[in-house]
Amino acid sequence: MSSEQEIECGGASMKLVSGFLKQKQFEEDIQCRLINGDTPTKGRKRSQSSLGLPTSSQLKRSKRSSPAERRPSSIDDLPDTALVEILCRLPSSKFVFQCRCVSKCWRTLISDPYFIGRFVHIQGYRKTPKICTLISPKGEEFPPKMPWSSKLLNPVFKRIMSFHSLTKEPVVVATYNDLVLCCATEDYQHNYYICNAYTMQWVALPPTPGRCHDRVLVGFICNIPYYNSKKEDWKGHNVQLNTECMCNVVRILPPDESANDDECDSLKLSVEIFSSETGEWRESVVASPRYFDFDDLEDISFAYNGMLYWTSDEELLFVGLGPFNDNNTTSSSSGNGDGIIDHKLHFTVFEEPLNGRFVVEYLGMFGGCVWMCDFKAATNTLYVWELKEQDHDRMVEGAAGRLCLTNHRVYHLDPKMYLDGPFTCEMQAFDPNNKDILYLRVDGDIIKCNIHTKKWSRIVRRCPVGNGDYWPVELPWWPTPVPRLPQHAHGGGTSS
Repeated sequence: MSSEQEIECGGASMKLVSGFLKQKQFEEDIQCRLINGDTPTKGRKRSQSSLGLPTSSQLKRSKRSSPAERRPSSIDDLPDTALVEILCRLPSSKFVFQCRCVSKCWRTLISDPYFIGRFVHIQGYRKTPKICTLISPKGEEFPPKMPWSSKLLNPVFKRIMSFHSLTKEPVVVATYNDLVLCCATEDYQHNYYICNAYTMQWVALPPTPGRCHDRVLVGFICNIPYYNSKKEDWKGHNVQLNTECMCNVVRILPPDESANDDECDSLKLSVEIFSSETGEWRESVVASPRYFDFDDLEDISFAYNGMLYWTSDEELLFVGLGPFNDNNTTSSSSGNGDGIIDHKLHFTVFEEPLNGRFVVEYLGMFGGCVWMCDFKAATNTLYVWELKEQDHDRMVEGAAGRLCLTNHRVYHLDPKMYLDGPFTCEMQAFDPNNKDILYLRVDGDIIKCNIHTKKWSRIVRRCPVGNGDYWPVELPWWPTPVPRLPQHAHGGGTSS
């Protein structure tokens, strides 16, 4: 970011904070306690005791917070504890990160672990809704926001391209919360990057081992959140931050083309797993309990309870792999020259017949549940199945994370959405912020409809975002840092 951009961003951040200073809540919560009738010293002591801060807080007092003969006349005259309370009341971390450009003092203050914990505490206590959106493989938001030329990932993509001398923008291959896994190429994937669009950080993974394949199945999962807390902790100050966010990138390679499909009742697949804890790829062979057509599986995956899942676009079939919380996986030779069988990874194939033809047009996590949907445009009918983990007493041995169908629902939508009959009508996605809102693409236009009230509206004409699958991106109360790989601790890092 250039100096002119920093000055402009800093000025905008100052205006943003000044606007919040005028709000009634701030006047009652901060101004009355620190300014009206208090000396600066009393204000500091009162604010410090109200926050539960020890006198030896890690927040170092700047020169401006020393006792003065007059009351604070500007935000720069406030003590650090008061400034923390002001900035922590911004509506989201997106605005907080803009404030980092105001000055070095603000950048240091916002980077302090106490500030992060305090900000997360306030957001959790207020039950602030998390920011959710959908992105296409090109990093475009869906439904598109004005101006259409802007992309959520465009700024960080430009930095990755410049730093790594890429001629084309990376493509999105998976997401987990606000972390995005992208690749330098769409086919023959070899170089991957984990980035965060909100913090403008990224890290380059080591190149994949072995030869490249035309198509692989890619999954992305993190095994711990950035911060841990219990519900009762929001009443106090017990929010604890994790120093690292450990991630796994999983690549399922296509089966050997020489295998005879007619004679196979099982399947062995080579898997490459990258661990941010070790900074390395490891290879293993995972046995599937039954044969399935690898080419029928969709590219998009989702994580659920420590497992990664893919689905077939030809039949009601799910493939699950995991868990990945043990990097010291025990393996043993299969004894027939087919490679190493990984006994800690479970390969689950789930198949259940349904009445009539059911095409999985949507599958993914929403509100902690797994939804599977099919939309029949001819009858304006939406079929929704909810999936959950099978009870342990009914679970097949070795089928960790096995899913089963439950809560079947049918919704009949308003047929007036297209009176003359559409040339094309396809289901796109559910709104990540409202489970009742469904998006349809009708002849290139995007229609937003409520599956319960049947109310609908045409929100985008000739949608510029291409048709296809979309990955969810959820911004937690505080952005997740990109993993710091072991090799980067010795000066080899590429994260910005």
